[in-house]
Amino acid sequence: MKQVLLLIGLFIMTSATFAQNTTRERYRKHAGRYGGNSGICLFDDGSFMLYGYATAVFGSYSFKEEYLQFIPDKPELFQVYAHYNNTLGDSTRMNFAGFEEGKTFVQFNEEKQRRVFNEDANCFDAPFVYQTDQQLARFTLSFIRENLWWDLRKSNPSWQYEPAKKYNDFILIFNEPKREYEDFAARFTKVEGKTILQLSNYGGEEGFVKQTQDKEEQKQWQEVLEWKRAYDESKRTAVDAIFANKHYRLFPTPDSLNYIWSEATNGYISRQADDNEEYFRSNQYQDDRLLRKYVKLVAENKDTANFTEDNGANNSIFYTVCGEDTRPSYHYNGFITYEREEEERTPLIITAPAPPLEISPNKIADQDPLPGSEKDSNADETVTLLKPFTVNRRDGFYSIEKKHADYTQTVLAADPSLTPKDFDTVIYKTGAHDESIIEIRFNKAGAIKFEKFSKGQVGKQVALVADHKVIMMPFIAEPITNGRIDISGNQSAEEAESIVKRLQNH
Repeated sequence: MKQVLLLIGLFIMTSATFAQNTTRERYRKHAGRYGGNSGICLFDDGSFMLYGYATAVFGSYSFKEEYLQFIPDKPELFQVYAHYNNTLGDSTRMNFAGFEEGKTFVQFNEEKQRRVFNEDANCFDAPFVYQTDQQLARFTLSFIRENLWWDLRKSNPSWQYEPAKKYNDFILIFNEPKREYEDFAARFTKVEGKTILQLSNYGGEEGFVKQTQDKEEQKQWQEVLEWKRAYDESKRTAVDAIFANKHYRLFPTPDSLNYIWSEATNGYISRQADDNEEYFRSNQYQDDRLLRKYVKLVAENKDTANFTEDNGANNSIFYTVCGEDTRPSYHYNGFITYEREEEERTPLIITAPAPPLEISPNKIADQDPLPGSEKDSNADETVTLLKPFTVNRRDGFYSIEKKHADYTQTVLAADPSLTPKDFDTVIYKTGAHDESIIEIRFNKAGAIKFEKFSKGQVGKQVALVADHKVIMMPFIAEPITNGRIDISGNQSAEEAESIVKRLQNH
């Protein structure tokens, strides 16, 4: 009898091991990148990355008979971080980040609930900082869902926070629900010998083709694995605090080599605080000489009842509109105006309008010049950009090595001079004459790099690449020395906003 039981136990263990090995082999078999500028990456550890225009969503997947089931990692709807700011006295200050993306509400203590932004708000000028004279015993953040097919029949959430009395400075973050964070399914098909992955919510009936592991694809796959490594590392490190300067620009955790703790300021002061005063006067948003620690708060109540905006106040926390209006639009007033005014900045001017980004681009293999491309007789010829075109290059600013009358034969440098890691913020705004402007602010290191880059490109065009497409070829009129640039042209507001979305969230 004991021998029979032992044999049964060995059989079960062998079967389980065989099943695990089979599953692992299945993950390894299907690992790879499916799609081009948008698509999905499957990893052999059962995780995935869904990517597209300014989007990268990670999660896990499993095999369910002939289907695959995907579960994205969903961010918290609201995140709240708190700090005691001894410069505020009895008042309270709050920075609202991401709330312009949805129909959101806030309620302070027992007051009526208010919209965070007015109806049809536009021309956003972050950061959005609100200050009130009252201390907050509680505040409630609420959201009314849009009537979208993938988000139907879900209640409108309302989260209540009761911060300790010692806190008077808050960073509030809203992560708007998006379709890419919804669970979805997929299946494999074969078309003309190619493996196709068809997703239930992306890619249409055509699906995404598995990329062949050639030399270029292997290079891109290594970049994907680096993104995954960074994401996995961030998941292992619990984020219970964030660090920001007085303008609510986030920075990495200050280290003891570069910062010292100051009880007087309740913050971390840079050991080089007296250096670069001139730079920080003209780049106040980048000023990292004093960093404050904001600790994460847990919601006391996540109301599952269906929130409504009944009996709410008529006015919103922030009011912002384009152009003239009877009420002034919100403008952040936290920057200091020094007696010496900044020199007027000459924007980068687009030499020709780019059409809507949905136009199918012309594909060129690897940026090698096509036959006859060296026959460009006019070295100063303006290279016009009639529509975005595909290149095998990473996102960023590039110098142009060769120009051609056919702009799709333009040859870029092998590597970018700046990448989105050098960007701090990318926003859309309108100018004095209602022209569309894309504003890029560089971080501290990026500002120095761009100044050097722009000095070497005066009188020339450069290329801006996003999602493996050249989307702009601006002309640099003079060196950019203050870490902030405007790119203007006669593209429509929709086109400019689409470009901004491509460059954000890196």
